[in-house]
Order: sequence, then C-alpha cells, then structure tokens
Amino acid sequence: MTNKMAEYDFRTLSPPDFELLVQDLLQVELGIRLEGFKSGPDGGVDLRYSKAFDNDIVVQCKRYIGNQYRTLKLNLEKKELPKVLKLNPKRYVVATSVPLTIGQKDELVSLLRPYCKKRSDILGAEDLNRILRENPKVERSHFKLWLTSTEVLQRLLKHGIFTRSMIELEEIRRRISIFVPTESVKRASKTLDENGVCLLSGIPGVGKTTTAEILVAQLVEQGWECVVVSSDIEEAFEAFREKEKQVFIYDDFLGQTDLNPRLGKNEDQRLLQMMGVCKRKPKLKRLILTTREHVLDQGLREHEKLKRANLNPSQCVVALEDLTESTRAKILCNHLFFFGVNQKTRKKLVESGAARRVIDHANYSPRVTETMCELYVDERITPAAFGRRFIQLLDNPGDIWREPFENQIGGDARVILKLFALHESDQRLSDLSLCFSDYQIAAGCDLGQLDRRFKRAIGELENMFIRLAEQRAFTYVKFHNPAVKDFLKQVLTEEPQFLQAVAQRVSVYSVVLSAYEILIRTASFKPEPSEVRFAIERTLNTPELRFFEVSEGCFPWTVSPPQRLNDWIRVLSTLNASAITDEVMLIVDRCLTEWDNPVKDVSMLANKFYEWATKKKSSVTQPIEPLVDRLLNHCNCLEDLRYVSELTSSADRSKTLHKKVEQKFYDQSIAWVNDEIESSELAEHADDVINEYEITASVLGVDEAPLTEERSRVSEMYEEVEDAEDSAEPLSGLDTEKSEADDILDSLRY
Repeated sequence: MTNKMAEYDFRTLSPPDFELLVQDLLQVELGIRLEGFKSGPDGGVDLRYSKAFDNDIVVQCKRYIGNQYRTLKLNLEKKELPKVLKLNPKRYVVATSVPLTIGQKDELVSLLRPYCKKRSDILGAEDLNRILRENPKVERSHFKLWLTSTEVLQRLLKHGIFTRSMIELEEIRRRISIFVPTESVKRASKTLDENGVCLLSGIPGVGKTTTAEILVAQLVEQGWECVVVSSDIEEAFEAFREKEKQVFIYDDFLGQTDLNPRLGKNEDQRLLQMMGVCKRKPKLKRLILTTREHVLDQGLREHEKLKRANLNPSQCVVALEDLTESTRAKILCNHLFFFGVNQKTRKKLVESGAARRVIDHANYSPRVTETMCELYVDERITPAAFGRRFIQLLDNPGDIWREPFENQIGGDARVILKLFALHESDQRLSDLSLCFSDYQIAAGCDLGQLDRRFKRAIGELENMFIRLAEQRAFTYVKFHNPAVKDFLKQVLTEEPQFLQAVAQRVSVYSVVLSAYEILIRTASFKPEPSEVRFAIERTLNTPELRFFEVSEGCFPWTVSPPQRLNDWIRVLSTLNASAITDEVMLIVDRCLTEWDNPVKDVSMLANKFYEWATKKKSSVTQPIEPLVDRLLNHCNCLEDLRYVSELTSSADRSKTLHKKVEQKFYDQSIAWVNDEIESSELAEHADDVINEYEITASVLGVDEAPLTEERSRVSEMYEEVEDAEDSAEPLSGLDTEKSEADDILDSLRY
C-alpha cells in the first residue's frame, strides 16, 4: 500500500487530471457533490456546487510545476478576479498545486474578498496532501499520483519493473503520466485475477509492455513481490517462494522477431509448469507474458507444447480497436502536455484541424505520437509545421527517419544501422564493431582505418538513431526509438544487394540468417549452393551473445549449433533448388555424426532432417541406429525420451528402434520421476512430474501401472498449500471519465 505520509507535488497530473483529483478531494472534505465541466474556456468555473441556479460554491483549480506563487497570484488578479466579480458566487475556493505560506494565503484571501471568506478557502499543495492522507481511497483511485511518488518509484526500480527501457525517475514519471488506461487494461486485469496468467499480445507500438508494467506496479503496491524474467523462465523458479505473493513478468518472452524464437531447451515445458502453478493459485502467484502477435503465431508453430496448451483463456490482445476516439484524444493531449509542446503549437494543431485528423488516422498509435513529440523537442518544429509533419509521419511512418537516414549520416553509419537492425536484440558495441569489420574487410577496406571509421559513425548515430549504455564494464547499443528498427526493416526489404553482401561476408549467425529470411520473402533469390553451405558453416559455431537489459545489467545468451541448423532448415525449406538441398543435407549429415548433445536439439534437428529429406525425395545417408543409440545414452529425463521417440517414429518404419526407446523408459523412468520429485522445491511440481510420466507413457504406448505406487507415495510426501484467504485488491482508478474527443482536443487551445 502507499505511504500515508507521502507528499506529492502533482507534477505528473495533467490539468484535467488535477481537476478531477481536486473534485474528489473537495467532495469528501466538504461532504457535497461538485459539478465538473468539459475542458475548455471555463468562465471562471472549474467546479461548482449549486442548489438551484445560484453559484453557491465556485472552485478554481490551478496546477503549476514547482513553487510559482507569483505566477499564481498574477493569474488570479488579472484573469480570474474579473470573472469572479461577474459570477458573484456565495463562496469562492482556489485549489492549487503551489505550496503556500500563511502570509501568502492571507494575501490571496484579501485579493479575492468577499468571495473568499477565510484562509481555508485557499487550498495549497500541503492542504491537498493532508486531505489525501485522511482519505486513502481517493489516493488509491488516482494511480498516476501515488505510482509516480519517489518512494514508490524507487521500490519499483528495486523490483526491476521499468529498467528495461527507462533508467531515471523523471523519465519513468513522464511515461506513467502520459499513459491512458484502455479496455485492454480492464480485460488484462480481469484475466489476471481470474486465471493467474495473462498473455498480452498485439502489434508493435500499441502498448503491451506499458500495460504489463502498470498492472505489475499496482500489484507491487498491494504487497506483491515482482520478479522480472529477462531471458529464461528458470529465473522465476529460482526466485519462487511458495507462500509469498509473487507476480512474474516476462516481456517479449518469444523474442522480438519470428526469426529466432527465444525459448531455450526445455523452456516451453518449464513455462507451462509455471503457468500451471499460477492458474491453480491466482491469489498467490501470477504470471504476465507479452509478445508480438506475429511472433506468437510463429512460436506456436515452433513449440508444439505451447500449441497443445490452449493459451486462449490467458490471452488478452492489446488492440488498436481499444483506442477509442476519446482515448486517442487523451493520449495525444498527455503526450503534448508532458513533452512540453507549447500552447501556441497545441492551439494551432486544433484550429487547423490537424488534431482531429491525427486521432482519426488509420496509422495512429501511441508510438507514432511519442515519436512526433520527441522530434518536436529535438528539432524545435514551428507551430505551423508541427501539424503537417504529424500527418506526414502518419501517412508514411518511415519517412520521418528516411530523411535523416539518407541525408544526415554517412555511408558507414547507414551500414552499421542496417547491420544492427538484422540483429535479434541489443548488442555489445564491440560485437557490432566486429560485424562492421566483417562486412567492410570483405569489400576490400583497409583494416587499419576501420576502428576510426566505426567510432566516427557511432558518434553520428548516437542520440539520433541509437543510445549507448554502460553495464558491467562494457558498452552495448540500443535503438533510440523502437520505430527506428521498424523503419530499417522496410529499408532492408528495398536493398537485396546489401542483404546478399551480408550473407556472403558476415559471420554473426542471427544477422546472416535474418538476411536470408528477408531475401527469401521479398526477392527472387537464387543463391549458389556453395554460398549457402559456406554461410551455414561460417555461422554454425561462431560465438554470439545477445543481450537483454535487466535490473542487474545485461543478461547474455546464445543459440546452440543444433538449434542454428534447425533454423537454417526452416528458413531454406521454401527454396526448391535440389543442389541447395543436397548441400544442406551434407552439413546436417556430418553434424549429426559429430554431435552427442543436447538430446532435444539433436533429436528435433534429426527429425526435421528426415522429414525434409522425404519431402525433397532425397536419399538419407545418415544411419539412424547409431544416432538413436547415442541419443539414448544421453537421455536423462522423460522429455528427452519423447523427442527421441518422435525421431524413431518418423525415420524407423520397422519400429525396432522404437523398442529401444520403450526399454529405456522401463529401465529409467521411475528413477527419473523420484529424482525430480525429491529435488523439487514446489509442491505442485510433484503432480507435474507424474503427469509428464503419464504423457510419456501414452506417447510411447506403454503401461502406466508401475507408477500407481509412486502416486500414492507422492501424495503422502506433499501437502497442498492452502490458497491465501485474503484476495488481491482489485485494480482501481483505471476507469476514466468518458467525454467527447472534440471536447478533449479543444482543451489543447487553452
């Protein structure tokens, strides 16, 4: 819960937000119901209490940043006092975010007498904070207020909730301030409460990550511990405490593109186990996942277990359809206000009709709005040009980056950007430098000059296209804005010659694979078989680390050689050239002979290899029996057996090898089950292990009877943890006042 002694300066509330807060506070303070009015010229009335048609009580709300008493007094004297004289209210109340001394209050009462009758008719920041402390329900209902207090933000940062893309408290405050709750937030909250698991999916830039962060932040304030999973669901199990309220957030859990799904070995099974725990105990454990819609589709194709799990009850799509006209208008207003777009520019945007065209535009999204506001701050766009540039950006989102990309940076900088865009994740600066060197050296460039050229190009790109961050004694690269990468993906589809050069020169696996993927999708691509073989061999074992920012720094991870080959087969499978097929099969054949581990990766690769060979009507040279024997020797869990079983089912029609798999099951399965149960820290995991045994027995077609005794023993070993009696406090304060979009836009003029 929030700190009852918190002192707010109200800077994270827009003027309409501040007015709503004052309305709620004065209604409980005075015990009356106050009328509110739409945004726009108020004639001196922000809030009003009237028994008939008289102005019994008129309230004026003045929101400023910091101690601006002189500005407040001047505004009341020159602008508001003439309106008060005309209104002639029985009582006039001023509520302001400015801190006030006793002398300052007396001065304002004297200025506004007889309408302000006593000192209590002037409410400064300290008075509003007092009423908030006395009325915690009001405080809770205005989540932007308490969520952006320094104490709360520091607690959220300690949990690592916002550290993926934000570092400073002021940046986080602005991010929360511009957030406008949508129907997707309500759906996600309900899904999480009822199901314990919420999978947020949607197109890039629609607000999935921010929605997840807001939900988690509110749970943290209700006493939940947050665990941020950065690279593998195993991090959640390591942090798992059975009787504590914990919410786990796993952003982009399948990666940011559909080229290289992020889930590592056995992670799909472990992820399903964690989902099972959260579904059974939503009062104690909750899991929030986010992913892009097209990446989810690819992930379900790549991970059979996820596909079979039926994620529909947990899925909540964050859709553009949730952005109603009024919501779009509020998002626009918040961005303009908190990014510091001046009143003259805001007024011009409305009066020219550009504001209405913006929120009605088919390409409208919060990301585009943020990009435009950032450009306003960076480039100091004139009021007349702002609306035109905004519409141009929406018409062609990439154009805002095309001009600086083509005319404001040099050739080396453009090459670096395109290489970085082909990479899966954030990248170490040193690794990007090596990638650049690969590309340029193969083109005949002087090695001695490359380091200087690279540093100069990075200087051109920094703060315009990329950001550099220091963590754990190294520097890594991030895109300054996600829209930059979206733009560069479009650029890459227009440059097949560059992609072909990358495919021939660079040794970074994900970059070369991404180049092939785009070429195959967008061009009439007919590579030489020897080029394909060389590209695969060049990238199969090269070191490559990918980095995802977490609270402790950057977490590195890599992709195993079998998984790389598996990805290569998937990407190349649409090519029909028999010569390429033969080249790839020779590499696969040799690798399967040389590799011993891991069982899952090799089995999946071998299975795809045999399926591919059958589809291409090619002869298979790899003897299956030695491979199966070697894999069985390395099996150490039930899942390994299932993968080998799938391999033997597709490649061994005589079923002789399948019997070896069955025998391994009879010899080892009970021991494996006992080891898993005894080493488990989760009570629920025992049932999961037994269920896995039954699934494996069913897949292999063997008798489940030997486990009957084990099930009885397990039930005695574990006592089910009782569900917590106290239910989680429901999300509050997310409902927004419904008003017409035109009224909201009209407020930009004042």
